[in-house]
Amino acid sequence: RGTPNNPATTLPSFAIQPAADATVQDPLIRRVGLWWEGPGPGPGLLEALAGLPMVKIVALQTGPLRDHALGRLTELGITDRGEAIADFRDLAAAIREVDVLIAPDGLVAHLGGSLEVETWVLVGRDGSWYWPGETQTSPWYPASRAFRQCPDGAWTVALEALRTALTTAPDAPVDGPLTGDPA
Repeated sequence: RGTPNNPATTLPSFAIQPAADATVQDPLIRRVGLWWEGPGPGPGLLEALAGLPMVKIVALQTGPLRDHALGRLTELGITDRGEAIADFRDLAAAIREVDVLIAPDGLVAHLGGSLEVETWVLVGRDGSWYWPGETQTSPWYPASRAFRQCPDGAWTVALEALRTALTTAPDAPVDGPLTGDPA
C-alpha cells in the first residue's frame, strides 16, 4: 500500500489506446487537453489559454459545463471533443491523444497522471498531498506539474505560469517552483 511519502505505483496504471479516429497531428503544434470542472479558475481557464501560438486547445469537458461553454469554445477557436466522450474509457482515450492535459486537482488530473500523460494540475491554495509542499512534481505522477493558486485565492499567477509553460519549448528546464505565490 502506498503512502504520501512512498507511492506504491507502477505507471501507466492501465492501458488505453488513443481513439481509432485519432488523426495525425502537426508535430510542431502542442495539443493541449483542457478540463475545467473542479476546484480551479473554472471557465476562465478557456480565456487564459486561448490563442497561444503553436498551441491547439482541445476541450475534453463533458456534461452541463461543456454545454454551457459551447458558444465560448467556438468564439475562442477551441476544439470541442466533449460530445464524443460518453464514458470514462472515452475520456481516457481522448486524454491519450493530447500532448499535455491541464485540469484542476481531481479525477481527470489523476486519470491523466495514471496514464503517464504529461498533466499540469491546478492545485488550490489549501494544497493536496499528491503535490506536496511547494514542489511542482508529484512522486505519484512523475509526468505531472503543479500550478498553484495564490494564498489570496487568485489564479492569475498560476494562469500566467501555464501560458508561459505552454509557449516554452516542451523540453526546456523550468525555473523555480510553479506556485501562485508571487513572493
